[in-house]
Amino acid sequence: MIEDLPTRKVPRKGVSVSGRYSTPLYTAPCRADYRFLNLEYESLIEKNHLTMLEFQPIVRRLWTQKTFQIGSLKYTADIIAEIQSYGSYPCPLIVIECKPYDDLKKNFVKHAKKFRRIKAWTAERGLIFKVLTERSLSIRHVQNIRHFNQYLWRPMTCTEKDLITSLFAERNIWSRNELVAHCFDNKLDVPAVDTALDKAIAQKLVLVDFAKPITDDTPLKWLTDLPEWRHPYREDSYIRMLLANASALSSVVLTNDLVRF
Repeated sequence: MIEDLPTRKVPRKGVSVSGRYSTPLYTAPCRADYRFLNLEYESLIEKNHLTMLEFQPIVRRLWTQKTFQIGSLKYTADIIAEIQSYGSYPCPLIVIECKPYDDLKKNFVKHAKKFRRIKAWTAERGLIFKVLTERSLSIRHVQNIRHFNQYLWRPMTCTEKDLITSLFAERNIWSRNELVAHCFDNKLDVPAVDTALDKAIAQKLVLVDFAKPITDDTPLKWLTDLPEWRHPYREDSYIRMLLANASALSSVVLTNDLVRF
């Protein structure tokens, strides 16, 4: 359905943060099967939310600038995300509108009328509608994820997997400094361990709280205690925020972080 919708072309302007975001198009339910495509965005807010969405293990597909005809209203969604079955949501599609907080606050009456109409239309079709601002995410969170995104689509080799598995078999929790010291003491290849560790963190085999500052002393935990889909760091707070009050349809309220219905 989404694939068949018309895509709005983002105009290029002299002073703008518009661009193309390279992200995988999945060709199978498994993330190992994909090819890359470019998604157009027209604000830093959209780019940051694309960064957050791409990093979530349960996000299957992303689209941008898809246009809906809602009665007489022609509406272009900034982002549409398809996620795997989550709680009571069977593979939901999330339609995301990205707006600067100051613009929402200044023109809230006008925007609220439009948002109620879009919310009702999407709810009738089983879609989730969310309005997000720059306050809906932590810049620290985005910066951490942007660093590890470069390793997200670089598969770990069998040697790298064996190396990381053997290290965390000795201890379930390390810091990067402790691992480096251990590698020096045991004459292991430190750059190889460092790269393998970054891949393991990006692919969430090794757990870290991305919402907090990540340093060489940050505890790194091997994913063994809980099924991966239940772990608090894999069940990211960002996804929980997107699905919170997803079925509500009443008044529109502007809070400090996002628009609530």
